[in-house]
Amino acid sequence: MLRNVLVVAQFSVAICIVICTLVIDRQTSFLRHANRGYIQSGLLIGQQMHSKDIEVQRHMLDTLQSLPNVTSVTLGELQPNPHSLTRTGFVYESPAGQVEVQMLRDRVSSDYRETYQPRLLAGRWFDATHGQDDGPSNADFKNGNGNWNIIINSKASLSFGFKKPDDALGKIIREGAKHFTIIGVIDDIRFGSPRETVSPEILFFSSLQRTPFDDPVPAVRFSGVTPVLMSERLDRTWRTLLPDIPSHFSPADKLMEEFYAGDEQREHLFTLGAVAALLIACLGLYGLAAFAAARRVHEIGIRKTLGATSGQTLALLLGDFLKPVLLACLLACPAAWLLMRQWLSGFDERISLSPALFLFAVAGATLIATCTVLGQTVHLARAEPARALRAE
Repeated sequence: MLRNVLVVAQFSVAICIVICTLVIDRQTSFLRHANRGYIQSGLLIGQQMHSKDIEVQRHMLDTLQSLPNVTSVTLGELQPNPHSLTRTGFVYESPAGQVEVQMLRDRVSSDYRETYQPRLLAGRWFDATHGQDDGPSNADFKNGNGNWNIIINSKASLSFGFKKPDDALGKIIREGAKHFTIIGVIDDIRFGSPRETVSPEILFFSSLQRTPFDDPVPAVRFSGVTPVLMSERLDRTWRTLLPDIPSHFSPADKLMEEFYAGDEQREHLFTLGAVAALLIACLGLYGLAAFAAARRVHEIGIRKTLGATSGQTLALLLGDFLKPVLLACLLACPAAWLLMRQWLSGFDERISLSPALFLFAVAGATLIATCTVLGQTVHLARAEPARALRAE
């Protein structure tokens, strides 16, 4: 009895760890390939320029754009894996009443759409020929008043109560005495951790004619060359323009690596744990099978004397040996489901707990257990009854 309990416990732990490993692997893979609202491949992100001089910012854009293999360059104040996130409250006077939404603010320059390639859901993009598209300076935003055009993301549109992106077009939101007309709605851009809910966001435009950036971050889209070579070329150019400010251009997907590193390490540990747990469980099952086989020699001899075939005997023995494994599956699946549901709840975007993952783990454990006891079972089932009874 105690041996059976130990085998059940060992396989329960092993199967639970296997299921958790499969779920973590699927979730990590899902996040790596999930739509983040912009195209990461072929995109390099620089450091903050730490220069509020509009001439320096304009010269940086023009110089980077002139480099070979560069297809577009833009400046922004938010970037993948941002260092800080500040929010400002904006108010919309809806028919149902006043709605205030805390929003991330980003200022973008020309070619932002060509560089990051966000998906425009409704309306139009910024155009320097439209005077009100050129957004307020930070001084205007703090102390001034006026009217400007803006673009918001899908989350902001929903937060203000618009059912469809088209419903937001032409609507005016305000912050103090400043009024902003919505001219476009883009898909949500995820620059932060996948564990965090995407934030409502507002985009201002700067043509770099009168409104400089506070701490702009250059982004460069390139083609026809490796990221390493392009990064080195950009770094050399940066040092000629801003020799006192260190910089390194990094691939956009590399900047997001730290969000996945912890889960990937956890997956590796769970994989090692699953292998160790299965090995221990199989050793226990092998010992139980050897003990049971030694005690059932006489029984098998009698069964075969009474007409039982080797196939019937084999099925009987395998069924008895695998009962602890099947019981372990019944115990492990609910436990793994509860654990993984709790873990997945920490992600804003996540996979569903598919029954296929559980069935795969159960089938794998059953197959391994079958292979573990198959040799002894076949040997016992094929034994000649006369020899078995004589030995007994």
